[in-house]
Amino acid sequence: MQEIIEHPPRDAHRGRTTSRRTCLRWALLAGPALALSACGGAATVTATTTTAAATTATGTPSSATVRATTASAVAATDTASVAASAATGVGKKPLALQIWQSWGGDTDPRTEFNVQHIFPAFMQANPGVTLQQTNEGDGTAPLEKINANLAAGTPPDVAYVQNYWTVGLGVKGAIIALDDLIARTKGFDKGDYYPHLWEALTYQNKIWAFPQYNHPFGVYYRTDLFDRFGAQPAKTWDDFLVLAQKINHIGDGQYALDMGMGDTTIWDTVQRSNGGAYLSSDGSKVAWASQAGQDALDYLKGFFTKYQLVPAKSIKNGFQGAKIAMTISGPYRVNGYIQQKLPVLSFPFPKGKVADVAHADVNAWAIFKTDSDHEQAAFDFVSFSASTPTFLDFATHLYYVPLTKSLAALPAYQKFVADNPIMAAFLDPSVQPIVVPLTPVGAQLDQILKAHLMDAESGKVDTLTALKAAETEANAQLSQGAT
Repeated sequence: MQEIIEHPPRDAHRGRTTSRRTCLRWALLAGPALALSACGGAATVTATTTTAAATTATGTPSSATVRATTASAVAATDTASVAASAATGVGKKPLALQIWQSWGGDTDPRTEFNVQHIFPAFMQANPGVTLQQTNEGDGTAPLEKINANLAAGTPPDVAYVQNYWTVGLGVKGAIIALDDLIARTKGFDKGDYYPHLWEALTYQNKIWAFPQYNHPFGVYYRTDLFDRFGAQPAKTWDDFLVLAQKINHIGDGQYALDMGMGDTTIWDTVQRSNGGAYLSSDGSKVAWASQAGQDALDYLKGFFTKYQLVPAKSIKNGFQGAKIAMTISGPYRVNGYIQQKLPVLSFPFPKGKVADVAHADVNAWAIFKTDSDHEQAAFDFVSFSASTPTFLDFATHLYYVPLTKSLAALPAYQKFVADNPIMAAFLDPSVQPIVVPLTPVGAQLDQILKAHLMDAESGKVDTLTALKAAETEANAQLSQGAT
């Protein structure tokens, strides 16, 4: 699937000193009980961002951010997790936390939001704690940087990780399992988080990272093209194939979909919606060559061969330029589409014969093994970032899906979704988010599956042969990884 810039860059606001009035306004978003204690004295807070060029910033909330949340709305919510963060005792002595992220430079809105809003609010609630944010890079660069710093004995306190990295980092003792911290943090409600978030970060009954963002997939579509061809969103995978053919006009250079060959997440979603599984029940082997797996691969192969619903070569900005009618992705694209003023809405993944499921990406924070004070402060930071008032403002400012069920049910968030119907597909309660289960060799399994899906979708081999070959290779990798 072709990518776009999720959040078009904009200027960051730097060098402000927080007045007590502004401090109170922002601290109320972090929980009314914290406002007076956080803002009683000098209210200047400083967060440091380290990128290619180091910058120091003092941050205060902008009116654009505050627009999404009001003190009265937050006062009506359960702020126990935020209050617990302030009550842990962290901050009794000076303590600096190294926070590594992978969002881009200073002008990325997520970076700006952290430095300008979340960091100051957290430090106000935790006197004595300072935060330094460093850009890890993109792709596999973060893992390379993490491993280099581990070898040098200089790990961060908290870092963005892809969920399948956590097994290797956990096995070698670089990061800590979070179960004990979760259990002993007063007021932290693990059950309020969507279950698939913990599932994506759990291996051998231990939670190896904290959910950062929740990205269930859906189908984006151009409303102008649907109107032109008299099309409606599909409710089943059978309907989806009919829909795709209706909006596919090769002679005019108009295609239905921009999916690439070997897309493992779409194949897995289709096969699991029809009763398939990714792993065997005991987790020791992959279970790809089932009838459901074969049927899903036959179905997707038709997109490229029989029906030619996908261009043979990628069309640059095809979806943005109205040459592609649909694209499959997560909610992280919403802000980009809105900023570009594209005529785009979304609908949930179609239903299979057995279930209505959608793949979900789960971004995560890993907490590195240092000492008990830093580990507790790190957990306080990530749980504070995910807490109701903090994440509500982030989610409504940058168009993200909540981590918790209680936040999704808030009237303030429900109004936000009603005002932005493009978000609705990612919050459909009838759709069950699914994740790829963690194994010691998750990246290798994905590469193996991708290669064999491509062989079948391009017509080099039949679908059953491809899946059996993929199973053989994958199970050999699983066997090696388990030893």
